Amino acid sequence: MLPIFYISYHYTQDHNRSRLFKLKYQNLSKVFPEKLHCLNVYESSSDPKSFKGNGIPALKDNMITDAHNEVIKRATKLGYNEVLIIEDKTTFINQTEFKNFIINFKTSIPNPNWTILFLGGYIENHELPSKNQTWVKGKSRSHFAYVVNLKNINTKNINTKNINTKNINNLNEDLGQYLYNLDNTYYHHPFLVIPQYYDYKKGLMGVTAKGLSMAQIEESSDLSELKLKMDFVEQDTLPSVTLLTVLDNSRTWWPMISMNLNNLDYSTKKMEWIILDLSLNPLDLIEDLLPKKRGKEGGWHLKYIKNSDWNGLDFIDLVEKLKDQITHSYVVELDPKTFYPTFSIYSRIKTAIKYPDYGYFGSTEIQMYNIPKDCTYIIGNNESLEFLEGTRLVCLERNIKNKMRIPGQFVSRMMTYVDKNDQVMYKGMDKFPDYLEHESFFSDLILIIDDLRKEYQKRGAI
Repeated sequence: MLPIFYISYHYTQDHNRSRLFKLKYQNLSKVFPEKLHCLNVYESSSDPKSFKGNGIPALKDNMITDAHNEVIKRATKLGYNEVLIIEDKTTFINQTEFKNFIINFKTSIPNPNWTILFLGGYIENHELPSKNQTWVKGKSRSHFAYVVNLKNINTKNINTKNINTKNINNLNEDLGQYLYNLDNTYYHHPFLVIPQYYDYKKGLMGVTAKGLSMAQIEESSDLSELKLKMDFVEQDTLPSVTLLTVLDNSRTWWPMISMNLNNLDYSTKKMEWIILDLSLNPLDLIEDLLPKKRGKEGGWHLKYIKNSDWNGLDFIDLVEKLKDQITHSYVVELDPKTFYPTFSIYSRIKTAIKYPDYGYFGSTEIQMYNIPKDCTYIIGNNESLEFLEGTRLVCLERNIKNKMRIPGQFVSRMMTYVDKNDQVMYKGMDKFPDYLEHESFFSDLILIIDDLRKEYQKRGAI
């Protein structure tokens, strides 16, 4: 069985996090009673003594600032060949299945020529790959669980100055390109690790898919029969929408923004596009990159607004600032760093039409791959119903009436490779578990899955 290192990050005056980490460590102790090590990492301004009694044992009391490097050094010293690293924000939907996977890890991964295998996580701030790259660096939005093959890591030349405990993507080249240097068979295929629901008031953590913090719209109170089926809507009957893109030093993301806009399967006659550029540095403004021809035949109207004074405001504040500029009733946030399927706007508008009283629709999706079962999952790490409802009330109080916000980042894909024509390709779903069909997922998820299934069938991938 793999030895496990649990990395726990601590921050001053964050008692809720400490409670959560203690509970998760206790759960891990039950699932993995042996070979479980814990590494406490303290914020630079924190006093480790203030965390005394939190129930999580530390391997050493002084502050650790390079946790991942420290784990590798200790694991190597203890003579481990592979080690499982679990960070404190990573929890499991099914601990029994996860334990069985760890126990059977070597039979699940027969090829020894791998360096690191992600068991979960979320990628943002991708760097667009160049012609000679087959991997993409990213920045972790949530923490990871991952298995490291210590045999394939050069620990003698590790430059600890380049290591940031909050961002494992900054690990240097001497770690064998620590990120994305996987064997081709398991390239960008993480094992399923789903965040659980945690009730701070009751001190309880959910253990089933029913507890996911999804912004859900339920068709039935019977949780076993939840499935959204949307009626077909003719393009001509669709309402007009306002696409809102908020930029903040995002000039390098223009290829992604442009590709999304040109690929959207929505009538350009019914779209206006507002770009709010909050960039503080004039060199990061994108006005010179904007297309002269406004969209496809028929064109969409474009408004480009520069205002660095609004930098730091949240999205709802920005909507309020722009309410006189927004022409249409549906406001769709077009995130500059997210890949959108062609039908993304169309399917979300259909959801909004069917449920006009909700006011807000959207979620941030994660792609996970279950190696033993050979199936890909999509799961949400998004705004909760409570947050969406609170946002709706704020808009009502601020007199932002008849504006239905549909958040961005509705589905975000990991970039995988560059084809021979130097076009960025996106690896979607090829299989997914049947039980997800019976959850209260948005129609977008159903449409995305169906579309990708058809696309993969055409390519002979299924």
